[in-house]
Amino acid sequence: MGIQEAFANTGHKAILINREILDVTLEGSKYLLYVATKANSDSKQIGFILECSPSIAERVIKQNTDAEYAIVAQIDSAEEQQEPKIFWARGRCLELLLKEDEGR
Repeated sequence: MGIQEAFANTGHKAILINREILDVTLEGSKYLLYVATKANSDSKQIGFILECSPSIAERVIKQNTDAEYAIVAQIDSAEEQQEPKIFWARGRCLELLLKEDEGR
């Protein structure tokens, strides 16, 4: 099963992502979180573009955009970008939590 099929087969159930948020943008009337890409076991990069509420966007901006978060998201689609070879999963951020700085 490929990455696109795996995301399509979630049945719109929420997933947990533990990643760094790279940026928060406002595009039109939608806030988007850009979540760091990471290589999976097949060395393919997977990144997330998640629509979020204004209150979630505000929390990320106030806390820290380049910290690691536990993100609960619902993925709607995934598509492969050819150059560089990255899978972008798109969906909605349902909730997030800043992970504590452990051992630093």
